[in-house]
Amino acid sequence: MPRNLLTSFMGTLADANHVYFGAENDATSLTFKAYLEFRDKIEAEIAGAPASGQLHSLFTGLKWDPRWSRLLRVSISRATVGPRAHSTIQ
Repeated sequence: MPRNLLTSFMGTLADANHVYFGAENDATSLTFKAYLEFRDKIEAEIAGAPASGQLHSLFTGLKWDPRWSRLLRVSISRATVGPRAHSTIQ
């Protein structure tokens, strides 16, 4: 895992309920993936302030192609839930 993704992964690992790893390989690409889900953290936050209108992080997804030495093919995506659920892609 590239260093910048590893930093993000390790920074959120303690809050994750589930961690999934995967890979996709075809003729033109190889993609490794790691997903962290935060269900218990969301439930605790909502229980503490159910009407706050705050957004809560549902998951973080990290993807990278290990064949690229420069970080040209890396992504971090985050989905949030709240009064108006939406997702963000970085």
